[in-house]
Amino acid sequence: MEEKIWSREELEAAVRPMLSEKRWNHTLGCCEMGLALAERWGADRQMVMEATLVHDMTRNLSDEDQLQLCAKYGIINKYGKAEFRNLIHAETAAALAADRFGMRPAVVRAVASHTLGNEDMTLLDKIVYLSDAIEKGREYPGVEDIRRMAFENLDRAMQMSIGSTLRHIEEQGGTPHAASLLALEGIE
Repeated sequence: MEEKIWSREELEAAVRPMLSEKRWNHTLGCCEMGLALAERWGADRQMVMEATLVHDMTRNLSDEDQLQLCAKYGIINKYGKAEFRNLIHAETAAALAADRFGMRPAVVRAVASHTLGNEDMTLLDKIVYLSDAIEKGREYPGVEDIRRMAFENLDRAMQMSIGSTLRHIEEQGGTPHAASLLALEGIE
């Protein structure tokens, strides 16, 4: 698809049917947080709006449907069974953002890295990642501190957020993903 600039109304109408009520409320919360962070840090509000509204658009798909999208778009599944459901949607949503929605490469990249991060995160990448982690509906230990820091020092908020996620994974007996470790190193 040719690159397209979406109005918020158009994009909401296209994405809303793909999501559960809970996921839609989270998505709207991400968008509001993202726009506030864009205002604070001087990011492109249009790209933030687009990325936050589509970031979870494949989240409610079944594993079978996710795998079909992986096959269609040549996405290599690098995830184990336990982490597949929580992580693959970033890549499948990014593929749809490019193919079906014609979104710009920077938006697609931000969508793809909203769960694990990447080692060279742009301002847009950071805002989308943090918006997903700290939107008003999120409740976990330390989230208020990360929210506050996101408006004071974006890189420090990223460190806090990724660190919190890594600790949670380790506490659950898991192994942190290499992409998140690289993202953290890239910020420090």
